[in-house]
Amino acid sequence: MPVIYEFLGAVRHVLAEFHLDLPLLIMRSDGHLMSSDYTALHPVETLLCGPAASTMGALSMTGEKRAVVVDMGGTTTDISIIRDGEPLRIEGGIQIAEWKTFVRGLYVDTFALGGDTEVLFDSSGTCP
Repeated sequence: MPVIYEFLGAVRHVLAEFHLDLPLLIMRSDGHLMSSDYTALHPVETLLCGPAASTMGALSMTGEKRAVVVDMGGTTTDISIIRDGEPLRIEGGIQIAEWKTFVRGLYVDTFALGGDTEVLFDSSGTCP
C-alpha cells in the first residue's frame, strides 16, 4: 500500500536526519503497538489507531479503573470506555459506517462534532 510506505519512509527519513537510531512503533487499532515493518505489511491494523492511542494514554496517565475517554479533534469526537482497568474492546471487528471489518479494536463511538464544527441555533434555541 503506497500511502503507508510513503508515511513510514518519511518518518524513517526524519529519524535518520536527526541521527535517532530508535525503533519506530505504530499504534494498532486494539491499543497495542506494532513494528514499522509489521505495519507496512498490515496497514489495516491502523484503523482507528488515533482514538486507541487516546484511550491507552488516558489509561496509562490516570490509572483509572472506570472511565469514559473523550477525544475531540478538529472534525470529530471519539468516545471510548475503560472498564475494570482495561479498554473496552469491540467484538467481531471494527465497523466504520456500514462497513464491518475483521480488525480487532477498541470500542469507539465517533460522531461528527469537533473543535472546528460550527453549531447554529434558530431563534427558539434549537439546532435545526
